[in-house]
Amino acid sequence: MATDTQTQVREKTRIFITGNCEGLAELSDALSRHSEVELVGRSDQVREGAGPLTGGHLQAVLHATRSSALPADEIS
Repeated sequence: MATDTQTQVREKTRIFITGNCEGLAELSDALSRHSEVELVGRSDQVREGAGPLTGGHLQAVLHATRSSALPADEIS
């Protein structure tokens, strides 16, 4: 009796990080070690990450801020 075993390979979630805040270095390190995450890059300013951010190959962008509100002028 033959048994077919299918192994599903999960695509890693591609993430780019912008901005800065307390604890971001530790979060970045943890994400880079996670087996289901590919940390594509990181920049303090959104405009510095323009290349990777416009490539269309990311599943998520994490924007860190020290502000209590989303700084829309920084990310527009």
